[in-house]
Amino acid sequence: MRHMAKRILALVLTAVMILGMFPTLTAFAQENGAQQTGTTQGGRTVLNFNNDWRFYDGDWPNADQVEADDSQWLYVNAPHSTIQYTPENYYQKDLGIYWYRRHFTMDPAMEGKEIILTFEGAMQEATVWLNGQELGVHQGGYTQFAFDISDKLNFDGTENVLAVKLDTRPNAAFAPGKTNPDFQYFGGLYRDVYVTVTGDVHITDAIESNTVAGGGVFLTAPAVSKESATVTAKTEVENSGTGDASVTMVTEILNQDNSVAATQTATQTIKAGQKYTFDQDLTVTNPKLWSVDTPNLYTVRSTLKQGDTVIDTVETTYGIRKVEWKRDGCYINGERVELVGVNLHSETYMLGNAQSNDSIDAEVKRLKEYGFNFIRMSHYPHDPAFYEACDRYGVAVLDCLAGWQQFYDTDAFKNNTYQQMRDQIRVNRNHCSVVAWEPSLNESSFTTAWAQAMQALVKAEYPEEGDSKAYTSGWTNWNVFDIGVGTSQADVVGDASKNSTKPVIVSEYGDWNFGGYNSTTRVT
Repeated sequence: MRHMAKRILALVLTAVMILGMFPTLTAFAQENGAQQTGTTQGGRTVLNFNNDWRFYDGDWPNADQVEADDSQWLYVNAPHSTIQYTPENYYQKDLGIYWYRRHFTMDPAMEGKEIILTFEGAMQEATVWLNGQELGVHQGGYTQFAFDISDKLNFDGTENVLAVKLDTRPNAAFAPGKTNPDFQYFGGLYRDVYVTVTGDVHITDAIESNTVAGGGVFLTAPAVSKESATVTAKTEVENSGTGDASVTMVTEILNQDNSVAATQTATQTIKAGQKYTFDQDLTVTNPKLWSVDTPNLYTVRSTLKQGDTVIDTVETTYGIRKVEWKRDGCYINGERVELVGVNLHSETYMLGNAQSNDSIDAEVKRLKEYGFNFIRMSHYPHDPAFYEACDRYGVAVLDCLAGWQQFYDTDAFKNNTYQQMRDQIRVNRNHCSVVAWEPSLNESSFTTAWAQAMQALVKAEYPEEGDSKAYTSGWTNWNVFDIGVGTSQADVVGDASKNSTKPVIVSEYGDWNFGGYNSTTRVT
């Protein structure tokens, strides 16, 4: 990618952030493993698994086994990068094999619960073991993945050992699949890791559930005006117990002062081993609509009950808005918005892509203060904290599939891109800041058949209903996607002039236009 603005200003890292993220300064874990504690709300507990990892640079025989000796490995915390990244080593490729291991004990009271282990991102191929048993392999360094570990944990005080092998080398089996993109490959558990504990009857995890256009909580706004808005909440509930369960779903839309703007209640009996999706429409009168100039946000609280007992709760930040793309640009809530922005990579001085959520928030806030209201998440989905900050500060997002100047017409590569796109939508679909998706491979010669399959996938994962629609954009095959995307050096203006109806995004204006490879807009 030819960056419009790779960085406006270097991030200032506080002493606390540095202490929390550099491997040589992190706190040591207890030798026998620390019992996990976490935050609990309405029947759901989330355990922070960022701290007290043991790290080894290189391959290690039998490191997946419980008895492997990791006593001399470094102690590190996630987010963690395997390289200290500076302008002096900018061209150093961080390619190889790395190991992470974590020792912990579990509260015996959690035995019999539903327990999901989530990695927000790990570069690039991750193989995960728990207590010597392989949980699975995830290919793709920029998408979230999760495992159900309910029946694989020790609850009797015996130490659990979680082992992760990371291979940061590019692989033709999955995107980006290229040895030398013009952005850096970093290694590491560079995003948050956590465990979610719920009861047998619970709101599912959108990634682990793997439900098309469902799983977890899926929010849309099929009817939006200044006078009234309809929000549709589709909430998937699973009964993993042995008996049928009658449950009630209470969905509330809360104002910023925590008062209730709208509520709906429904009751359903869910058979053992089955899932059920509650489909509820809520009406908000005189809604405070989200836009880049008025980033108003609500909280959607999904409360699951058995009788009068709350058994699970999920809260989702949500902005109500109507997005339309027309020939002359983007309209939000019926008003044309001049979107001017940047292409953004996940890079921070010294830490590579292992950015803290606080530093991400500060970066998006700074970009907005400098006058940018649009970010193209180049060239891969970013940390969830980026989208949360864009929601909060009023920055529109073009959300990109991982890819750069490479397409392999093989089943392995294509199937991986499809799964990456599904997972990306399932994680980011509730963010009001996402005004369009880029289910494309940047500057790549992919086939029309692949583009058509990707277009159909997005529409299936995010079905159009009234004012709610997922707009797609693509580097080529403009006839397939809703919006064209292109660069000045590829004559995007000329291509746009030949198409009299298609909206077009000039994706990297300001770099090639002012000097190409010698452009003064380039920042290392």
